[in-house]
Order: sequence, then C-alpha cells, then structure tokens
Amino acid sequence: MTAAQSEIKKTLQWLNDETDRIIDEQQKKWGEEYRIDDERNRAAFKEVHAEFARRMQAIGEKYGLAKEEQ
Repeated sequence: MTAAQSEIKKTLQWLNDETDRIIDEQQKKWGEEYRIDDERNRAAFKEVHAEFARRMQAIGEKYGLAKEEQ
C-alpha cells in the first residue's frame, strides 16, 4: 500500500468514526425522534464534512493527486 493510500484509508476511518460518534450523540439526544434523514443532521455533520474535505485536499496536494483547476 502506498503512503497516499494509507493516509486516505486513515482519513476515511476518521470520517467513519466521527460519523458514528455524531449519530450516537443524536440518537441519545433525540431518542425515538432520531431519523438519519432529519434536517437537523445537516448542521451536525457540516463541520465533519468540511474537515474531511480539507484533509483529503491536503493529501491530494501532498502526493500530487489533486486535480489542477482550469
């Protein structure tokens, strides 16, 4: 496995762990009201998605994998 693949795998695992953590928190908070498609989830996941994008961009730049903008 290349270094880039390893970093991507770790970043994907981080995203999965953070997503699971947020879901657990929301389920405890809302109980039976919790639904995965609830509009309130968007705000809860917004920061995680932004951080994921930032991390993936950094990996892309580090290993020359990012597409150059036209």
